[in-house]
Amino acid sequence: MVALLSMIGEAGMRNAKWIVLLLVGGVFACFGNAWADKSTAANILEFGSGVRPTAMGEAFCGVADDINAICWNPAGIAWLNKKEISLGHDGYYQDIRVESISGIYPVEDILACVGLNVASLRVGEIIGMDNNGNKIPNPDAGDILVTLSFSQIMDEDMRLGVGLGIKWIHQKIAEEKASGMACDIGVLYKGNYKDCPYTVGAVVQNIGEKIGFVREKYKLPLIFKIGVSSRILGDKILCAVDLNKPIKDKVYLNIGGEYRVTDNIAFRAGFNGRDQVDMGMSVGFGIKIRNGIRFDYSYEGYEELGNAMRVSIGRKFGNEN
Repeated sequence: MVALLSMIGEAGMRNAKWIVLLLVGGVFACFGNAWADKSTAANILEFGSGVRPTAMGEAFCGVADDINAICWNPAGIAWLNKKEISLGHDGYYQDIRVESISGIYPVEDILACVGLNVASLRVGEIIGMDNNGNKIPNPDAGDILVTLSFSQIMDEDMRLGVGLGIKWIHQKIAEEKASGMACDIGVLYKGNYKDCPYTVGAVVQNIGEKIGFVREKYKLPLIFKIGVSSRILGDKILCAVDLNKPIKDKVYLNIGGEYRVTDNIAFRAGFNGRDQVDMGMSVGFGIKIRNGIRFDYSYEGYEELGNAMRVSIGRKFGNEN
C-alpha cells in the first residue's frame, strides 16, 4: 500500500489536481447528506455490472481498462481503440436476474470514445395480496437502466482521461411506474513509477434527483469511489484497491487482483468489503477464444442467501494487438 501511495505522489500537480478536485467534490456530496434519510431508490444501480469487475471484488474504479468502464468509471474508455460489443447474464439469489448489452465506439480523431450499456433487472415471482390478505394476480416488477458514456484524453502525454456517464432509470411494480435521470463523473490518470505502471481513478456515481412511486420518492444511491491499481511482473499480475463512500453506508474497501496465466487465460479474485447481504469473496476467470471473442465467468458467495454467478461473452472488432 505504501508503494501505491508513492506512485500517486509521482503524478505531477498539473494532472493530480483533477483527481483532488473530484475527491473533494465527492466527499462533500456524500458526507453532506450524512444525517439524511438513508433509504434509496433504483436497486439496479447497486448491482455490480460486468463479470471481470465483480470477480475482482468490485475493485475497478482505478482499473477501468475495458468495456466495463462504462459502468465503473467512464473516464477509462478513452483509451479503448477498437469497436466492441458484450452480452452479459447475472443470476442472483431468490431468482433475481440481470441481462445486459454493452458497446463502445472509439473516436480516434479527438482521442475519445463513446460507450452504451443497457441493463434489465427482473425479480422472481411476487405473491400478490390485497390489504385484506386476499390473493390477487401476481405483480410484475423490474428495472431498466440505460447508460451513455463519453470520455476523452485531456493531455498530450495521454495520461489523463475525463469521462461523463448519463443514466436513464425506469422502474415498474405492477401498474406503478417511475423514471429518472442520473449521471456519473470520473477521472483516470495513468502513470509509471520506477518502471511499474499504475493508474489512479476517482468517480462520483448516481448524481440525480429523487425518484419513486406515487407520493413516495427516495434519493438515488449516490456513491464516491477512489481507486488505485498497478501491474507487476511484466503485466502478469494486476492488483487493485478501491475506497468507497456511499450516501447511506459507512466507508469500505474493495480489494481485487488478476493473474494472467497466458495471453489468453486470466484468473481473478477479490474481496468486497460492503456491509450488505453477506457479501465477501469472489472468484472468476476470463478466456480469449479467437477472432477477438472472449468469455468471462465470476462467482460470488452470499452465505445464507445463496450465491451469484455471472457470465458474459464479447467481441472486439479489428486486428488484435
